[in-house]
Amino acid sequence: MFLENLYWTAYLAYRARQQARVPFLPQEEIIRRQRKRLHEMVAYAYRHVPYYRETMRARGLTPDDFYTVEALERLPIIERSAVQEAPERFRSEIIPQDRLLYTHSSGSMGIPIEVWHDHRAVLENASHGERQRAIYTRFIGQALGYRETVLISIASVAGDTQGLVASRLALPRALRIQRQYLKMADSFEHNVREIQRFRPHVLHSHGSYLNAFFPYLYAHGITFPSLKLVTFSSDNLFPGARRLIEEEFGLPVFGTYQTIEAFQIGFECEAKRGYHLNIDLYPLRIVDEAGRTVPPGETGEVVISNLVNRGTVLLNYRLRDLAVLSTEPCPCGRNLPLLACIEGRNDEFIPLASGGRAHPTTVRTLLIIHPEICQFQVLILPRYTCDVRLIVRPGCDREALERSLRADWQQRFGEALRLRHIHYVREIPRPPGGKPRIILPCPEEDGEEGSP
Repeated sequence: MFLENLYWTAYLAYRARQQARVPFLPQEEIIRRQRKRLHEMVAYAYRHVPYYRETMRARGLTPDDFYTVEALERLPIIERSAVQEAPERFRSEIIPQDRLLYTHSSGSMGIPIEVWHDHRAVLENASHGERQRAIYTRFIGQALGYRETVLISIASVAGDTQGLVASRLALPRALRIQRQYLKMADSFEHNVREIQRFRPHVLHSHGSYLNAFFPYLYAHGITFPSLKLVTFSSDNLFPGARRLIEEEFGLPVFGTYQTIEAFQIGFECEAKRGYHLNIDLYPLRIVDEAGRTVPPGETGEVVISNLVNRGTVLLNYRLRDLAVLSTEPCPCGRNLPLLACIEGRNDEFIPLASGGRAHPTTVRTLLIIHPEICQFQVLILPRYTCDVRLIVRPGCDREALERSLRADWQQRFGEALRLRHIHYVREIPRPPGGKPRIILPCPEEDGEEGSP
């Protein structure tokens, strides 16, 4: 084991130096790397994964038909439900179980999904993370040995993967990233005490947790002097919360786009124009309801292909996120394309009295224009009414905000969707171990009365 650890330590150190340069490579070289990974993964899936072997044979396809990502459109789009119902059909037949890391979602968006990651893929992903860590290092002031607090759900994929990587490295403690894991389910007061004791340089959590946590810190005059950087993933950090962290706490904020199905889809750079997409690792396209690719600038659903993981193989897999590809290059000089924004999920459309449906972005736009709002949740009630929960900055003029919000709401929706109550809360309720939904169907008897 010691020799294996030495090998992986040297391998990842070498790879990490390479990965920091990948986003700046000429686009032709990035596409060349993408095509090489694509052909290798399709060939592997054809030989060793039941779903792809059967599907490709039924369609008269072989690995030689897949040298560009456009060819992936010849495969069916894989729905989440297909993996939920028969995960073994997407799992490699030749990797022993003791060489796989089992992960599963919290199930907050429905039935949980299980994904197996081969150990080599987990370790490679650690080196791929250097693409964004190279940015963070400039703010932290050191590349190794810093301290990071990670606020996680009860079952944490981050903790499992980082634990596996740590167990494979032969680094002295002084050179390791020292991590503190805290639970989002614990009280803010408890987590503050633990963070103050640990004195981290980096704080990482779900965007939805930071939306509530930093307004709490601001209201109570709490700061962490050692902190140099805030990062988030899993769900959105709202613009109001980001402004609060950056302006009032003076901390740079960076997001990553990742899921348990694909660990390193994209990352924010210093320009904050969106997420740079690691297309050599996870080719991504945006599709309409019929599964057709839409051009940059148009909203659609995210479909990704994981060219890294050979445990559970997912090619042409629908994530259900609604997003838009940028039409402009990023001024930072990186040649990875940009995902301009992630707008929500395709199951968050709101029914209207007119018979149509409102896109979640329509509601989101009405709320994020107010810098006082750090997070919101819309409770959809019967008879085309709704309540809104808000987390706002301390000192917010709630009467003025409510007048403006109700006027904008009436102008946009009229009687098609009536705004009943606005509730000011400290936290948005989240399912156990899960993410709070922006749009939440809610029986009327569960609605809240008045504004606290």
